[in-house]
Amino acid sequence: MALPNDHPLATREHVSIGELLDEPFLALPASAGAMRDFWLAADQRDGHPTRIAAEITNTDETYEAVASGIGICLLAAGNAPIFARGGLTMLPVSDLSPAELVLAWHERRCPPLLETFARFCEQVARDQGSVYARA
Repeated sequence: MALPNDHPLATREHVSIGELLDEPFLALPASAGAMRDFWLAADQRDGHPTRIAAEITNTDETYEAVASGIGICLLAAGNAPIFARGGLTMLPVSDLSPAELVLAWHERRCPPLLETFARFCEQVARDQGSVYARA
């Protein structure tokens, strides 16, 4: 998760979702549907409402909104380096469910670059001990 450096939780090594329930969150637009709900941890709030501070649509908006203290946001660990411009603290949320990534394509129209990308994803998943299934 990303929060401003001066946030009271910024000195911690990690946080739990319970500690974040009353925080103002940055959210994808409502049109993002399930992705918006996932990044707001909607399934792990046990009915606790989400405080939406602002909607964000790109990395620069997100960085500026977090750095200025408008809200916090959950983000993939792999995206943390994108936000490492100063002004933000990235912390792991210890009790969040893992994200799932599905890569699908039509088997008769698989460009070579896509096949290369799929093999790379498969290798990364295996290296990290993630579940990987190819249908």
